[in-house]
Amino acid sequence: MKDLLWLGAPALLRQVAGAAAVSLDATEYPSTRARRPDFVARLETGGLFHLELQGAADADMAWRMLEYYGLISRQNGGTPLQQCILTLTDAAAARMPRGISHSSLEFRYDVRSFEALDPKPLLTSERADEAVLAILCRTTDIKTRVRLILERLGDLDGKARGDAITRLMILADLHDATEVVKTEVKAMPITINLWDNPVIREFVLEEVAAAKAAAAAEAAEKAAVEARAQGMAQGMAQGEAKILLRLLEHRFPGQVTETHRALVMSATSDRIEMWTDRLFDCGSVESLLAN
Repeated sequence: MKDLLWLGAPALLRQVAGAAAVSLDATEYPSTRARRPDFVARLETGGLFHLELQGAADADMAWRMLEYYGLISRQNGGTPLQQCILTLTDAAAARMPRGISHSSLEFRYDVRSFEALDPKPLLTSERADEAVLAILCRTTDIKTRVRLILERLGDLDGKARGDAITRLMILADLHDATEVVKTEVKAMPITINLWDNPVIREFVLEEVAAAKAAAAAEAAEKAAVEARAQGMAQGMAQGEAKILLRLLEHRFPGQVTETHRALVMSATSDRIEMWTDRLFDCGSVESLLAN
């Protein structure tokens, strides 16, 4: 979702901000501790807009939003700031605090839910890839919704279409609709093999690289200087192992046993990378992990 926001997402912004963005602002602000808002933009109406994406309610969110308000407004010369929290569900939105009310402070922001958004502007957006966000809007017919999204994605070229379908599969998993997406993709007039698709393969390699970077950063923060090298190696191996297990479960549903899990989790980083490279060439878990 952040990725699509930073690509522009004009239809989404018109619903939650009241206008599309004309420019995007940096979201790193000087502080005694690191703070990075999800999205900050200048709108076509001239205002400054800040959006936070939340999967669940957070009782501390009001104070975070107040802190963001101060950081962003001060960075922009004291400009007033329009703020919004966008949750995945109506239930999360209902439990989300709306602001702070003190004798010396009244602070408010908007709270919206993806479920309550109108899917039509997303499906007809000038950015075809923004249509994938419609999977998060409420519907009683998920199959028809997926078909409409895929029809819109058909306007994209090969790589862009593959990237958009990858995002759609990730977001569909939030509503247990992954299998519906797979079925409808296979039925598309344009043939796309989800697992042999080079875009999906590229996505897998990016996930492995991201896991390595995250594990390395965590090890650098927590480990002593003398133990950093060992901690980084262990962290990277665990991250890669978890990703490989997820891919195995998707590639070979029902075939991954506890023995397989133990073998993957105890493997070295080099062996996990070798298995990942061979994942799309093997016909079974046994043949993949045999060497």
